Amino acid sequence: MRAHSPLLAAAVAAFSVIAASGCADSGPYVWVDRLSQQDTPGEATIQPRDVLLVDVRGQKEMSGEFPVREDGQYLQPMVGNVTVAGVTPRAAAMMVSGLLKGIVVDPRVAIWISRAAPVKVNVVGEVKTPGTYELTRDRSVLVINTEGATHLHP
Repeated sequence: MRAHSPLLAAAVAAFSVIAASGCADSGPYVWVDRLSQQDTPGEATIQPRDVLLVDVRGQKEMSGEFPVREDGQYLQPMVGNVTVAGVTPRAAAMMVSGLLKGIVVDPRVAIWISRAAPVKVNVVGEVKTPGTYELTRDRSVLVINTEGATHLHP
């Protein structure tokens, strides 16, 4: 039993950091025992501070990497500001394609999220290392409270 005590101590410390964490997003929690195949997220949506890779076929000057500003828009050459926050890259490509119809003959647009903005998580309370941490969007926080209830916050 003593051989496992450092590992157990590290696991308890990690869970205590996670348990005391608070998320900037106050969305609903999902109980772990209620997760199903249907709960897995589909295509990612574009968020402020993401970087988009936009390809307008045959239009090198309209293509490239563009940052999404805090207001959820990015500057598309020849079109201006395009609001893309909260939509999928596929939907954003269709929007931009529609905006380019009067400018480009048969515009074909593809958009990808080339760099997703990290999510900030604040860890507070009686923890070893409180502070603000950045997580990639493909991670989640598992919270265990004092009653032993477990829930997952995506």
